[in-house]
Amino acid sequence: MARAVISIVGLGLVGASLGLAIRKAKPEIEVLGHDLNANAAKQALKLGAIEKSEWNLINACEKANLLVLATPAMAIKEIFQLTAPYLPEGQVITDTAGSKAQVMQWADELLPAQVSFVGGDPMVGANGNDFTPRADLFQGATYCLSSGTATPNNAIQLVVGLVELVGATPYFVDPSEHDSFVAMTDHLSFMVSTAMLRMAVAQGEPSRIPADIHHLIGATFRRATGFSSDDPQTFRDLCLTNRDAIARRLDEMSASLADLSAVVREGDSQKLDALFNGIYVTRQVASRPYHDPDQEAQSAAIRMPGAFGIGDLLGIHPRKAPDKGKEANGRRK
Repeated sequence: MARAVISIVGLGLVGASLGLAIRKAKPEIEVLGHDLNANAAKQALKLGAIEKSEWNLINACEKANLLVLATPAMAIKEIFQLTAPYLPEGQVITDTAGSKAQVMQWADELLPAQVSFVGGDPMVGANGNDFTPRADLFQGATYCLSSGTATPNNAIQLVVGLVELVGATPYFVDPSEHDSFVAMTDHLSFMVSTAMLRMAVAQGEPSRIPADIHHLIGATFRRATGFSSDDPQTFRDLCLTNRDAIARRLDEMSASLADLSAVVREGDSQKLDALFNGIYVTRQVASRPYHDPDQEAQSAAIRMPGAFGIGDLLGIHPRKAPDKGKEANGRRK
């Protein structure tokens, strides 16, 4: 029996970590990888994140039962355009880009009807400045999923199975709502980091920080100016594919900073106590994992009683799945 194949295009922190997690949990699955950066592909192979590196994008894509696109957002459109004629019937495709509405639109416009697309966005990132892939990156993380109304249930089951296989919790969300929310919880953070770093550098010289400032940079500044990825294109592409939501959140941040400036200038001790005591409470709430019973019930309903896991859906096991009725094969909406 042929082994099931998962191909991962993009072998940075998220893509290589997915490979490590999949191979640790299901070594019987063949994990292929592709990256334009030959060093990234070699490193993923060395770490054991992939079993084989495919230098040819089309080869990597057309062999897969499940295709994972772990690239910056703008690259996804080009991948769809290049590979669409070669994608096998019944293939399921997902991605890990941090914006969803634009990617879902590209999938609907560019992918052939015989494949299914389920958008994904894991809420994960680097640990400080350590961008080394690791198998436990997704443990306990929220993993956003978006699908069209005509997406076959078996395709959604397969991606949910992948998410749970790597230790994450699936969270179904409308693509536009996703983009609005993550513009605040994720995208705003790299824009604030960018603003702080721009303030610190010498005018027009991004590689030089004035000595009097550089000497006083410590752990607090480094934490506040961290980035979740070591690929600048990731953040460029998020600004291009989620520009309205990010711009709106930046405007809200500007208004909030103006309010804070006024409070500081006023010098009222009681107001400052109330501000920081309240924010400490908010920080404690934000630090706790959020559990949504309705979402958990939705995930359980999609899996369905008696539904097989990812191994069965990929055809790893020789047993026959029970008849669940004819599956839909419509286009994404």
